[in-house]
Amino acid sequence: MRIWLTASWVVLSAILIAAAAYSQDANGPFGPVPPAQRKELAKRLIEYTDAFRGRNWDSLYDLAADVNKKRSDGRRMSRKTFSQLMNDGFDSYRLLKFTPIRTEMTSAGQFDVYGCGEFPSGEKKPERVAVAVRAVREHDTWFFTTWDYFDPRQPCSNLSDPAWKPSHDLRLEYLPEVVCVIGVCTL
Repeated sequence: MRIWLTASWVVLSAILIAAAAYSQDANGPFGPVPPAQRKELAKRLIEYTDAFRGRNWDSLYDLAADVNKKRSDGRRMSRKTFSQLMNDGFDSYRLLKFTPIRTEMTSAGQFDVYGCGEFPSGEKKPERVAVAVRAVREHDTWFFTTWDYFDPRQPCSNLSDPAWKPSHDLRLEYLPEVVCVIGVCTL
């Protein structure tokens, strides 16, 4: 009888663990995102990363959230101005690769997508660490405010830990290259 109870407990535990693992995988890395919008978000994230990697600032303009295109005087920033600001920006601030791992909802319509990102790191080969990309729903599609990495750097493996919590020290409001145009810049 005792062997039967032990075997039953082991089987039940395995079933519960498998069910929990499946339910997390069923949603993929975009769990809190409405199911009908997940595929589009994944596609737009690929386009976002491709634009950074290729320094295609015209394409990035089409993916940037409105907050990155509104000048301090209220007028909309032109594509040409945006492209020039990005071109003059920091080369190390380019998201070369991004693999989403998990998503957290920050407020209505905003989602921080955490994943493994790769970006230039001076003279060394690109760094691959945990990063976040803020996705917002505007004009019935997905746009992005910016991306950021953790300081100090975190390994990508941290994001798979169920106990991991997002850092509130990330700056995900707007692209740093456009801050002096969209707001008052005091350097």
